[in-house]
Amino acid sequence: MNPQRLLTSLLFLLLFAACSTDQSRMVAYEPVDAYSWDAAERLEFVLGPVVDAGDYDLTLHVRTTTAAAFPFKTLYIEVRQQWNASNITVVDTVPCGFQQEERRASGISIHQYAFPFARHRCQPSDSVRLTLRHLMRQEEITGIDNVGVSLSPVGE
Repeated sequence: MNPQRLLTSLLFLLLFAACSTDQSRMVAYEPVDAYSWDAAERLEFVLGPVVDAGDYDLTLHVRTTTAAAFPFKTLYIEVRQQWNASNITVVDTVPCGFQQEERRASGISIHQYAFPFARHRCQPSDSVRLTLRHLMRQEEITGIDNVGVSLSPVGE
């Protein structure tokens, strides 16, 4: 085998071995219609099962787009949590306040925001089903590109 190829292969193997294989943080996104996210549209996510016991943070992620203006300062989202370990449903209203600085851009720009909203003590194999919908007075809102959730160990 060519020594240069051998060295290159060895470097790739070392790089691959150095990559983190930490699977403790779980993230999922769903697209919404940036021109018409209807209040009746529900987004569903399943996160888990977790591997290690401990406290986990739930975070709501919202991406806005300049393709269609979001006409408010705050977006309110209802989040229903259903953990597989219990028959209890927890409902939160998460206020998502967006920075209202003037944005000058050509083309389409996406802006991402994160809103931590809950902490839960998990046991191994726990998972959660999250159902989201917006709670705005307008039935259809614009300017939201996609919405996501994450479940990660406290401190990550």
